[in-house]
Amino acid sequence: MRRVERYLWGFFPPSGQDDPVDEVLHAVLDAPGKRLRPQLLLLVSRLGADHAAKRERLCKLAAIVECIHTASLIHDDIVDDSPLRRGRPTIQSRFGKDMAVYTGDLVLSRVMTELFADGLSQSGLVLGQTMQTMCRGELWQYAGRYRVDVTPDRYRKAIYGKTVALLAAACRVGGLESGCTAPVLEAVEDYGTHLGYLFQIRDDLLDFLSEQDREGKPVHVDFQEGILTLPVIYALAHPDHRQAIERLVGIAAERPLTAEEQALLVQAVRLSGGLEKAIYELDQHYACACAALKALPDGKIAAVLRKIVKMLRDSLPNKRPTAKMVAG
Repeated sequence: MRRVERYLWGFFPPSGQDDPVDEVLHAVLDAPGKRLRPQLLLLVSRLGADHAAKRERLCKLAAIVECIHTASLIHDDIVDDSPLRRGRPTIQSRFGKDMAVYTGDLVLSRVMTELFADGLSQSGLVLGQTMQTMCRGELWQYAGRYRVDVTPDRYRKAIYGKTVALLAAACRVGGLESGCTAPVLEAVEDYGTHLGYLFQIRDDLLDFLSEQDREGKPVHVDFQEGILTLPVIYALAHPDHRQAIERLVGIAAERPLTAEEQALLVQAVRLSGGLEKAIYELDQHYACACAALKALPDGKIAAVLRKIVKMLRDSLPNKRPTAKMVAG
């Protein structure tokens, strides 16, 4: 990961002049997250016979994957008008939306340059298709804003592009570049897919299971923006609570919800069983991710990958479902 960090900073060397671009890029690079996607790529690569010989290539690809993720976050924050990311001011709130748009584009242009410069065509194709899928997921989600007829399947389609696709691609690229066999490639991509769903559902649940702002981001921003997450979608299916949630969706489309209205939303989602159903779905993805790891040839790598999904699942406060859970 130290090599990955060196590549990230090396992609955007300072000009050595009074350049406003340097300040923006420094702000981007100096606010690192968990670096989950590059870590996944490097972990999976250890399953292939060529991982040692291709170490530098793999570290560079890991940095490229992180750049794609970073650019998507910059653009997401512009659309959502988010003031915070990872507990710090977002690029758009600090430098303005115009600068943020161009910064995200600059990061993506560097991705293209690095993929072409080193002849990373096979992985470049995977990542190019993934970026298309990410954009389609965002468009799909945006088109469904403030729609109370949204279904769990529509939600899953949106978050596949929004979150799942890049995690699955990181796993696939790591295996592809290190020479993993076809069955192992299929298994790690399957793992990455279920990890992605678990990751996003967990994030959605934290809005309703945490009393305070979570992980450096304000709560209930998605609902305010008209994006109905899985706990809310399941709550809408309950006849006793649908009308109340529909009313709150209508209010959110007109103005920010008050603290009292946010409390009513949380109450409706809790009483309807929406939380329990979303938690059940999260647990299903956890089980499927663990099952995919059984096909891996290295038990130590499988154990680390299993630990990642276990930590995500177990980090939910008050997670366990109640007896009234309906698994359908």
